[in-house]
Amino acid sequence: MVLNREITTRITDLLVEHPQGLSITEIVKKIDINRNTAGRYLDNLLVSGQVEMRHFGMAKIYALSNRIPQSAMLSISSDLVMQLDSGLRIIFANEPFLKMFGVPSAELFGKNIEYTAAVTVFGDALENFIQRLRDGVFGKEWRSSLTLNNGDQIFSCHIYPIAFSDGRKGVSVLLEDITEFRRNECALRESEDRYRKLVEISPDAVILHCDGKIIYVNPAAQKLIGAQNPEEIVGKPVLDFIEPGFYNAVKENIKKDLDGESSPPMELQMLRLNGTSVTVEGRGVRTLIGGKSAVQVAIRDITERKRAELAVRESEEKFRSLFNNTNDMILVHSITSDGKSGQYIEVNDAACRVLKYNKEEFLNLLPQDLVAPESLELTRQSGRQLLKNGHITTESVLQSKDLKKIPVEISAHIFEFRGQTLVLAIIRDVTERQQAIRALKESEDRYRAVFENTGTASVLVEENTMISLANAGFERMSGYSKSEIEGKMRWTEFVVKEDLERMLAQHKLRRQSGQKALKHYEFRFITRSGDLRNIFLTVDLIPGTGQSITSLMDITGQRAKEDALVASEERCRRLLEQLFDAIAIHKNQKISYLNEKAAKILGAATPQDLIGRSIFDLIHSDSRRDMEERIRKMSTDHRVPAPVLREKFLRVDGTPVTVEVMAMSFFDNGVPAVQVVFREIVS
Repeated sequence: MVLNREITTRITDLLVEHPQGLSITEIVKKIDINRNTAGRYLDNLLVSGQVEMRHFGMAKIYALSNRIPQSAMLSISSDLVMQLDSGLRIIFANEPFLKMFGVPSAELFGKNIEYTAAVTVFGDALENFIQRLRDGVFGKEWRSSLTLNNGDQIFSCHIYPIAFSDGRKGVSVLLEDITEFRRNECALRESEDRYRKLVEISPDAVILHCDGKIIYVNPAAQKLIGAQNPEEIVGKPVLDFIEPGFYNAVKENIKKDLDGESSPPMELQMLRLNGTSVTVEGRGVRTLIGGKSAVQVAIRDITERKRAELAVRESEEKFRSLFNNTNDMILVHSITSDGKSGQYIEVNDAACRVLKYNKEEFLNLLPQDLVAPESLELTRQSGRQLLKNGHITTESVLQSKDLKKIPVEISAHIFEFRGQTLVLAIIRDVTERQQAIRALKESEDRYRAVFENTGTASVLVEENTMISLANAGFERMSGYSKSEIEGKMRWTEFVVKEDLERMLAQHKLRRQSGQKALKHYEFRFITRSGDLRNIFLTVDLIPGTGQSITSLMDITGQRAKEDALVASEERCRRLLEQLFDAIAIHKNQKISYLNEKAAKILGAATPQDLIGRSIFDLIHSDSRRDMEERIRKMSTDHRVPAPVLREKFLRVDGTPVTVEVMAMSFFDNGVPAVQVVFREIVS
């Protein structure tokens, strides 16, 4: 309804004269209009904000509005405000709106918005915006957001219907620039999304608790506690998952976290849902959840780390045990900046024992102080080679504190440790080895003399049946010279055809399964002249090779030579034996490890034959009490090594053997064990 300006003016002037207000009855009496007309005009004035109405009893009292005019408020608003009439002509736009359009009010006011600069500002949103304006004219309010200026700006848009003072319908548009807010909101969502994903994929457990109760757990925490789903944990007191012994420390850290203090990382035992415990390291920090203080805790399972630390300690202890209990001398010395050998910084007990210096004396010595005068030049050459290649293996002669000359074999290499260049030298006293080598050479000479001069024909046969060595007896038996036989003839050439297949089968079986092959049997031998001789053959493999040593006895009338052949075989077997230190380890008095030498000293075919047996099965009754006391002392304090002693052991056949033995206890994978190093003492 379009209002008559004259009637509107008469009503407003009357209300000016009566600022206390008038009822509709009083207004009708003073102005010559009917009650219905007055009501319609007053309603429009109320809508336009020019008149206020209050109740007084049952009556409605109308008075002029004391509020600031709407147009004045819209003009000073920082938001973008625009008013349009029912024809979508722009009636009003405040300064921010005009600034956005970039045109003066004269070019906008009174014009349909579709034919103004708004077209370029609203862009693709214009069609929807115009439809919302039309809906507003017909009384439909709309709130949403609009993206304008080609996506550069985002506005919160409020379109609501209005009535002008003359009664015409229109619509108001209120735009609030929320571009920065939306960008911040988007950045916040992205940040929260990144944080959430980071927490979700974190290998560390994350727990959020408020007022002492858990309100969030990530998948890693769920797995750590052993839950199938978060609901098994969320809502429960955080202390339910802490070992009781750690309650007070955890409570103190939580208080520090809530007070904003920095609590240190803490190692503790957490409880899983199944009641088992797990060693963890945790640290909390204060955060806000819905404006309320909470604590976020990052937890790392350090069970494996603790297990590794224990393994390292045990490994170091085991190394220290081996370091000090091996018969080899182990020495570590530094290298000066000009490449010369520096002082010793570490030596083992064997070095002190052999060279007669105590550890304090060693730390004031240089490597050359231990070298015998005749080996000094060789030592200098070896030192230059060590610096060039980083490692050497050489022989030398050392001189002990009491001036005793000690032939040694040295294996040394350079390594870096904590920024320092060091040399590790492993030195073996080869006095006994050299004596053994001399004895072996003498034995070999004796054996060769026996091999060459014995009346028994003997040959050394290769895997391919070639004869590589023949003695004088075989020359006489065969009628061929050594130069014709060795490396040129095969033993198969000396066997009659009827015996050859059987002998070849034994030759093959001996190399596949030596225990099953026959060591003694007869065959018929063909000499150079074609004579046949009945031969008693003794044959066996040389250990570790494909060679077999064969003795042939002509038993065509000489069976009595059998004993001499057996004796020759035994001498050959003893010739091939070698001596090394024996090592055994036992746990709970049960043997858990033996090396080959130990098995040999104890008379076992293989080390496996003794694994699992009681250590006391191998101790002679004369030494049993000493060994029990030594084991008892080592179990009381594993750091104390047992001294080197002579004891009696028992071989598997019950015979005693005198040994020089030392022992040291250590932990093997957490289990107490004893390592024994021994060597046979030959009277």
